Amino acid sequence: MARYGALLGFVCLLTACQSAAPKEVSSSKGARAVGRTKPAPGESFEDFRKRAAASARRLQAEKGLPEEAPVEPDGDVGTQPLINGLTSELKLGEAFAAALNVGSYDELMKLMVAANRPEYQRLLPALLTRSDGFKIDSSILWASLVEDTKDACRHLAEKYRGQNYEFVRFEGGDVKDKTHLRIVRRPVVVLRGKDGSEQRLEGVLAIIEHKPSGTFKFSGLD
Repeated sequence: MARYGALLGFVCLLTACQSAAPKEVSSSKGARAVGRTKPAPGESFEDFRKRAAASARRLQAEKGLPEEAPVEPDGDVGTQPLINGLTSELKLGEAFAAALNVGSYDELMKLMVAANRPEYQRLLPALLTRSDGFKIDSSILWASLVEDTKDACRHLAEKYRGQNYEFVRFEGGDVKDKTHLRIVRRPVVVLRGKDGSEQRLEGVLAIIEHKPSGTFKFSGLD
């Protein structure tokens, strides 16, 4: 995913490999515009950076978001456990399957760092993957991710309600082992259906392990 959000380690919409569903369009087009900014053909990186920053400033003005100091990559994220964090990847997967089965938007959102702005901003220094960090305020980045996450959780709650899935395992993924966080991007979520067959959800979640507390959540959904 060649979007600005991908450069920051955000996540894409979770889709089932057997029956991928079209993504719902958010009404928050301003927030999404920051996440979808990418270099145009022939555009220099510097021009792209300036254009992305201009888009962020417009969104900041539209949303009335406060100005904040730019974050620095791989910074301190504190020792407090993640809010509603689980104590293992297995328990995180089981909670995810349980939320799908009951079709609960609220339970899915509890598993997402993006659902809580202060927690997201606390973790952002370690979520960044570029040394320059693009120098966009964390409030802008949160506004983009949380809108996508809300839309995707609503979609998942409606689509998978009553399927009676059992979580089996996470497979693969791109592991980034940072000072304070271990991030697994794009793992396959393997679930077992009520007929015994396995479903592989390949939508690219990102698992976050907060090392100081040993707690786990997802970053968000896009």
